[in-house]
Amino acid sequence: MRALVDERALLDTIGDRSVLRRQLERILVESEQPRNTIRILPEAIGLHPGSAGAFVLMTFPEAAREVVWVETMVSPVYFDGEDDVQRYTAAFTKLWERALDPGETRTRLKETIKELEQ
Repeated sequence: MRALVDERALLDTIGDRSVLRRQLERILVESEQPRNTIRILPEAIGLHPGSAGAFVLMTFPEAAREVVWVETMVSPVYFDGEDDVQRYTAAFTKLWERALDPGETRTRLKETIKELEQ
């Protein structure tokens, strides 16, 4: 799994600071698993294509099919047209290149967790 997480989403508090700390600790643990690559998109890059909302690129090798799942307020929407998949893949790739690398991501998570413990 490759996950790209906007830093602003990591700082939104649901509940108290201890809930956020536990969530970040879980992301840190998952980021250390060899099957996962998690990268933070720094807040400093500002508005970007992912700001419009969350999306998931899914590949189904057995069906030789790619699908984009987009979360909306009303219901999820699936796109499987080649142009749509390419558009979302290009956006993801550009954002991935601007994100912190996995080591920097873990460092940022650890720093934020430490701040929340104070």
